[in-house]
Amino acid sequence: MREDLQLLYELVSDDLAAGDPAAAAHRCAKMEPSDVADLFRSMESDDKIAIVRHLDAPTAAAILSEVDDRSLPELFELLRDEEIVDLLDTLPSDDAADIVGQLEDDHQDRVVGMLEQVDQQDAAELTELLRYPEDTAGGVMAKEYVSIREDQQVGAALPELRAMPDSELADLHFAFVVLADGTLVGRIPLLKMLLSDPTCPARDIMEEEPVAVNVLEDQERVAHLISDYNLMSVPVVDAAGKLVGRVTVDDAIDVLTEEATEDVARLAGSSAEEVGETSILRISRARLPWLLLGLFGQILAAVVLSRYEDSLRTWEVLVFFIPMVMATGGNTGIQTSTIVIRLLVTHEFDTRRAGRHLMRELGVNSLIGVLLGGVMVAVLAFWKKDLRVGVVIGVAITSVVLISATVGSMVPLILHRFRIDPTIATGPFITTVNDILGIAVYMALAHWLMTVL
Repeated sequence: MREDLQLLYELVSDDLAAGDPAAAAHRCAKMEPSDVADLFRSMESDDKIAIVRHLDAPTAAAILSEVDDRSLPELFELLRDEEIVDLLDTLPSDDAADIVGQLEDDHQDRVVGMLEQVDQQDAAELTELLRYPEDTAGGVMAKEYVSIREDQQVGAALPELRAMPDSELADLHFAFVVLADGTLVGRIPLLKMLLSDPTCPARDIMEEEPVAVNVLEDQERVAHLISDYNLMSVPVVDAAGKLVGRVTVDDAIDVLTEEATEDVARLAGSSAEEVGETSILRISRARLPWLLLGLFGQILAAVVLSRYEDSLRTWEVLVFFIPMVMATGGNTGIQTSTIVIRLLVTHEFDTRRAGRHLMRELGVNSLIGVLLGGVMVAVLAFWKKDLRVGVVIGVAITSVVLISATVGSMVPLILHRFRIDPTIATGPFITTVNDILGIAVYMALAHWLMTVL
């Protein structure tokens, strides 16, 4: 299958090179929208627009809904407003809101105004969705759902189901049951509804008190809720408990992917915006602050090291192992903090057992430190024929591993306790802190042990 896609990619490129965007669009129409979106990553904006203009509106809309957010504003600047409206009119409300949300405010108003002339209901739904912050349940929910009053017969919902397009029926699994004022009280699986007697009241076959989320709930919490409860979709309600939309499992996957991208970027001391960025200046600006932090940290480590200049002249052998001590401390801190952060961001960490977790990490790293220290004692006794140097390096390694593990475990937990994103504490930050502490501990222990031994 991958080979077929690669061939299609090459054929599309050949069509564009030959100046035949219609043929390229015809090939793209046969591909999955997500695969075309991948192809768009390596294409110039003019070529993307040429293909989009030769596609029917539903196909083009499906492709653009898969394109990364960074590329959308650039593409939409090249499309005419009427073309944008045609695309929005075929998209699910949540995808349309995501796309319009990338436009400038005045451009949003203009497009929504034009959409209102075509379809007032779509324009009203789009306006409502744009009011919610993009990182909330309201910002990712869809307005396409089926609802039925609890006192209605289940057959009353069938005409609405039959009128829905196939694209909306594909991810529709429940009909939501509401009171006369719109308050959510239950749900009915569609298959159960279709197999039930059409004259049966909805209240008799509904599942009561379904899992629901508030419209202002954080999108990551909603995504984890869908994952934890194995839901295909979750209803969204307002402060009064009235049904206003639903979040589907595909939206949850997108949210978790987005959050994972942000977390990984922070772990590396960068930002999620860098992913897909092509500007050298913007990428450098995202990375530079953390690298400057590391640079000043290393300057501080050099200052600490200079305090022991006389000791280093006396025992030159200590200099050889400074990189090893710093690297071991940094690696230990990153290993420990990564595990803690993974537990925190996946909501698997039990804060009531934080002490037990810390003791476990200290136990693990105590064993690791002793083993690494023992290895260095043996290596230096054989290499330098000096057991004293081996003991100094071995004790220093053991101490640095323990300190680094403590820092790696405690810093994310402390930040989490104060509701600060723990991913900002990793990468360059923890590495720099451990380098400074590692050098200080190493030189202090070495100075003391070489004096007393």
